[in-house]
Amino acid sequence: MKKWFKIFMAATLAFVAWSCGEPIEPAEPQVPITAANISGVWKLDQWQGAAVAEEMVVYIEFVNSGRKFTLYQNVNSSVMDIITGTYNLYSNSIGQSILRGIYDYSNGTEWSHRYTVKSLTASTMILQVYEEGATTAEGIETLVYKRAELPEGLK
Repeated sequence: MKKWFKIFMAATLAFVAWSCGEPIEPAEPQVPITAANISGVWKLDQWQGAAVAEEMVVYIEFVNSGRKFTLYQNVNSSVMDIITGTYNLYSNSIGQSILRGIYDYSNGTEWSHRYTVKSLTASTMILQVYEEGATTAEGIETLVYKRAELPEGLK
């Protein structure tokens, strides 16, 4: 009996010592997905799980008032394109937050995709291409944006 008691005590002591290590930092808390919380400047950080190439620069600024956006992108050229329009953030029938936009320059042409806002924290927004009726996220384009400041030359 003393042998089992000693084994039990040793195991308990080992567990207590192990659990008293460095505290685990909680993940950044989610914030409600609202137009007010997505307002601001975001820089594309990852696309399809990989860091964005250094020469590819994409910023998007959402303005809550009037639901305006400005897209700054240099994807395949040496010139920064600046595109403006309006956006809408709404919930679909299964409670997903959907982000869609309409360009100013083309008489109401919508973005080529709508996006599900999968995650929103104070510093990170994760979007996935929204496909009506999709039952899996596998193979769907995923974009990770980080909250940022516009470079001086773009303001």
